[in-house]
Amino acid sequence: MVLNNYLYYLFLSFLPYFYAISAHLNKAMNFKESIINKVLSQVRKNKRKKSEFLLDKKKKVGIGVNVCQKGSKILKKSQNDKPKNACAEQKEILCTQRTKKMSGEFLGTFENAIHKSRIMIPANFKKKFAPEANETVIVTVGPDGTVAVFPLDTWLLMRNQLETSTEPDDKELLANMVDFAMPEQKLEGPGRIRISDELLRNAEIKDIAKIKGEGHFITLWNPERLVAIREQKMAQHKEKYNSSKYQLKRKS
Repeated sequence: MVLNNYLYYLFLSFLPYFYAISAHLNKAMNFKESIINKVLSQVRKNKRKKSEFLLDKKKKVGIGVNVCQKGSKILKKSQNDKPKNACAEQKEILCTQRTKKMSGEFLGTFENAIHKSRIMIPANFKKKFAPEANETVIVTVGPDGTVAVFPLDTWLLMRNQLETSTEPDDKELLANMVDFAMPEQKLEGPGRIRISDELLRNAEIKDIAKIKGEGHFITLWNPERLVAIREQKMAQHKEKYNSSKYQLKRKS
């Protein structure tokens, strides 16, 4: 009997503490719930503001206008015009005009071996690839009996330039470049690319190739042919140009 009374009084003495703990827990839960509600409310508010901003932007641009986000340029076109694929093509690398620094400038000549129809792009050239190229190249027929290697960004710019040209020769050049182009390919490992047997035969490249920078693209040469052409060009250069042509022009 005495023990029961003791336990009863002990329970009564601790009861206020139980109530206090329960109140604190309820308060904490309510606080947590209020924080979550505030966060969700802010997220909804931000989404609503973004939707209103986009709607307002569309109203300002108006009907018959396409907005290309590259370089924040607005390209106006009528509704009857066919949409240009340039802005959306290849992860929006090209948007009618070049808005970022392109790959290059590739300068110098290197020599590498051909192994299993693959060749290594020199490290000096690889580091000149722009981020927009995504370490991806287009390999096709090149000038003077060579193989041309274009970083993806410069290929798209070159293609757009030839497509919009009014020169008949440019249309034919584009047709040939597209006809002999290999599917786009990413650089393998430290920078290997694959060359089709057809392109290697056309360039008369067997075991060794000269890799020459051409500004914003790269060419692969038969070593003997490159030596012969360079000797011919050097002789012509020697006869035609003197040191005065190398001087910077001073402003008057």
